[in-house]
Amino acid sequence: MAAISAATAELLDGYDGVYAVQSFNPFALQWFMNNRPDVPRGLLSKNFIMDGEGQSAVNRIALTGMFTNVVAHPNFISYELKSIGEPTFEAIRAFTDLPMFAWTLKSQDQLDTAKALGFDAFIFDSFETQLKS
Repeated sequence: MAAISAATAELLDGYDGVYAVQSFNPFALQWFMNNRPDVPRGLLSKNFIMDGEGQSAVNRIALTGMFTNVVAHPNFISYELKSIGEPTFEAIRAFTDLPMFAWTLKSQDQLDTAKALGFDAFIFDSFETQLKS
């Protein structure tokens, strides 16, 4: 993970715009915390228990419950909109003051839902948004 994170940081060092990094892997965020502490870090999460993508049961529980935050120390959480309402998500919202991003929104209805749920920011895919209040 360190090699990928270092290569990413090297590419971003040449970028002149504003950016943040985010990853499902808490060790990538840990690398950025230790080596590029000024770069905002976001932990991508969802219900890994139901959608484990080949992860062990222990990893699925740790990732879903965001127990890895002690390693990652994210500046924000990006949570999959379709996993909203899961008990672990509600617990994270109750016990953290980190900004919460909703991903990946693919329709205006999903954006409206995420706004109504009080998310701080939104990650879009393949649709033209209307961000009016």
